[in-house]
Amino acid sequence: MASGAVNGSETLPNDLVGWQGNSDRRGTLEILFSCLVTILACTWSVQHLNLPARKDTWLQRGLRKIWWTLITILFPELLLALGWAEFRAALRSMDTMYECTKFRIVRPDWLYYLRWIFPKRRDKDEENNHEAKKPEWTLAHSYYANMGGYLLCMEKAQYAGPTRQVIGMFGLSDEDIDISQRYFELCVLTPDQLTQYFRSHDPSPRPGDWLSREEIEDKGKSSLFTKTFAVTQLLYILFSVLVRWSRHLAVSQLELLTLAFGICGVFNYLARWFKPKDVEAHTRLWLQGIDMDDEKRMKQLHEAAFDLSTATLTSIIKTLRRLENGKIEKRLRIPNDSITGVQRKVPNVLYILCICTMLMGGFHLIAWDFTFPTVVEIYLWRASCFVLIGVPLVPLIGVPIWRAFAWKKTRDQFRASAIRALQKHQTQASDSGQVQEALKKLIQAEESTTWRAIFTWKPPHTVDEFEAEQRSMLKAFPQLKVVMKGIPLEYVEVADRIDFWTPEDFHSVSEITLVVTGTLYCIARLITIAVALGTLRAMPDSTYTATWTNVIPNVT
Repeated sequence: MASGAVNGSETLPNDLVGWQGNSDRRGTLEILFSCLVTILACTWSVQHLNLPARKDTWLQRGLRKIWWTLITILFPELLLALGWAEFRAALRSMDTMYECTKFRIVRPDWLYYLRWIFPKRRDKDEENNHEAKKPEWTLAHSYYANMGGYLLCMEKAQYAGPTRQVIGMFGLSDEDIDISQRYFELCVLTPDQLTQYFRSHDPSPRPGDWLSREEIEDKGKSSLFTKTFAVTQLLYILFSVLVRWSRHLAVSQLELLTLAFGICGVFNYLARWFKPKDVEAHTRLWLQGIDMDDEKRMKQLHEAAFDLSTATLTSIIKTLRRLENGKIEKRLRIPNDSITGVQRKVPNVLYILCICTMLMGGFHLIAWDFTFPTVVEIYLWRASCFVLIGVPLVPLIGVPIWRAFAWKKTRDQFRASAIRALQKHQTQASDSGQVQEALKKLIQAEESTTWRAIFTWKPPHTVDEFEAEQRSMLKAFPQLKVVMKGIPLEYVEVADRIDFWTPEDFHSVSEITLVVTGTLYCIARLITIAVALGTLRAMPDSTYTATWTNVIPNVT
C-alpha cells in the first residue's frame, strides 16, 4: 500500500478523497458508524460485573457499567488481564472447596484433560464425591463466590451488647445497623471467609436462599442477543478487512483500530466464558448465636477477613497498607477490579496485563505504511504505537529488578540494625548468653532469608517497650511492626521469609511508575483514536470501493 502525506493547508492529492456520501460505494458515514457500533458492542457485551451491593440504586449500577465500558474502550487490555485472573481464581476456589469436603465438586470435563493443571484430579474428585447427597459446587459457584455472591447476615433478635463487638469485626458501626430490618447484612464473604464458614456449617441455607448452578447460569441468557450482535459486527469488520487486503484495497485506520478492539473482545469472551453475567441475587448465609459464643470460630472468620481477595488492581498499594495496619473496611460488595490471591506480592495479572498491552500496541503497527492526510499524523500514530509497546516494558522489566534490589537493601539494613540493637541490649538482658547466641546467628546469617531462624530469643519486655527501644530496627524493617501488632498468625507463618514483605521503597517506586506509565498510555491511546477519526476526512479513493462483504448482516 502506497504511503503518502500532505500538509493540512494544501489541497488533497489525486490519491486522497474527502468526505464521501452513501451511493453505490461505501460512504464515510457508513465506515464511521459501523466501527463505532462494533466498538461499543464489543466493549459493552464483555462486561461481567460483580454483584452490586443490595442497597445500590439502578442509577449506581448503570453508571458503574458505563464507567467500565469507558475503561474498556480506553484500556481494553485491563479487562482481558482481569478476565484470565478471575478464571484462575475460580479454579483455585474449586480446590479450596474440595478441601472443605462439604461439597460434591463437579468440574467441567475439559478441565480433566489439562493434566498440567489437574494431575490425577478426576480420581481424587470421584473419591471425594461418593456421597450423592452433598450439594454440588461447580465452576459457576466459584465465580459466583468470587463475585461477592454470598452475604453474611445476622438476625435482628441476636443484636445485643456482646454482639456489637462482633459487628465491629466486619468494619460496621451502630450507624450502619438499621434496627427496623428483620436482619442485618454484615458483609459479603471473601473466598477465605467462605471456606472458614463452611468448615463449621452445613452448606444448606434457608429455603429459597441457595442458587443452583442452573439458576446462576440462567442469569447470563439475557446477554445472548448482545453478544450475538457484537460477534456479527466483528465478523463483518474482520471479513471486510481481510477481503480488502486480498484485493489490495485501502483500509481505514479506524477499521484497523476497531479490529484490534474486536480481537481483544474475542479473548475477553473466552476468558469470561464461564463467568455468570448480570447476576444480582445474593445467597444469604447466617451468623448463628453459637458462632458468636465460639471464640475460635469468630477468630477464624476475623482472620480470614485479612485476605486480599478484595485487593483491587487500581488500589493495590492502598490495600496492602490498610492490611498492614490491621484495618478492616466494611465490605458490601467486591470491586470489579478485584484480584484474588495477591498475598502481598506483585500479582501475575500485572505481567499478563503488560504482555497484552504490548501485543495490542504492536497490532497498531500494521498501519505503519497506511496513507495519512498529514506528516504530523504519521508521526503521531507511529510514536503512539511505540509508547503503547514500550510503556509496559517499564513494569515488566523494571519492577522485578527494583523489587529484588529493594529486598536486598531492606534485608541488609534490617540485619545491620538488628545487630546494633542486640549489641546495645546485650548489657541489659537478664540472660546475656541468649543474646550472644542470637547475635552470633545473625552475624553468621549472610544468606539467611528467614527472620524466625535468627530471632529464636525473645526479650523480656512488653511489645510497646520493645518497639520503642529498637526503633532504628523497626525503621529499617517496617513490616516487623505488623507481626508485633497482632496480624493473624497464619500471615506471620506464611510471611516468614524476609523477601516476602514488600519494602516501603518499593511502594513509592510503584506509585510513581503506575502514575507515569498510566498517564503516558492513556495519552497514546487517545492519540491513536483521535488520529484514526481524523483520517476519515481524507483517505485513498480505494477505501470506498465496496466488496461482497456488504452482504453480511451488520449495522451501518
